[in-house]
Amino acid sequence: DSVFGRSVGPGASELMIELGYHTTENEMEARLSLILPRIDYLVAVALSKEQVVGVVGAFIGYYLEMNGRYGRVIALSVASDHRGRGIGARLLAHAEAWLRSGGAATCIVNSSTHRTIAHRFYRREGTNEPGSGLGLAIVKTVASRHDATVTLDEAALGGLRVRVQFPVASP
Repeated sequence: DSVFGRSVGPGASELMIELGYHTTENEMEARLSLILPRIDYLVAVALSKEQVVGVVGAFIGYYLEMNGRYGRVIALSVASDHRGRGIGARLLAHAEAWLRSGGAATCIVNSSTHRTIAHRFYRREGTNEPGSGLGLAIVKTVASRHDATVTLDEAALGGLRVRVQFPVASP
């Protein structure tokens, strides 16, 4: 499996459907024609035997409430028959590296509360405790590698909000 940035082939619409967003290949192509030319968006795919088996989308924005930029992972999906192989972790790491290189001080990752199957990705294998798993372990690892601080608090609409603040890079 390989990860390629800024290139998407057929199959991305099926991955959006697996996330619960009904879309057709034509609708996906129309959205991608608007997104891919933009330098503030990333769409990266994982390929296996020239088939799209994973996709991650991210963008970089500017804070309104303070100086600086933030990044948001807006979609992460791996084909059901390719899960458990580290594809999602590699896609997420690719997006994090891209966000960091673009000056994002924080990376925001959302996961809907109704997507309990996806939450397995964020849990430590062998536990069923919500919030005690792989997602926070990944956050801790990334934060420690980049001298970042992690803040956990309650999200406005419920659930957990995790903020990762990276130090400003020297020019």
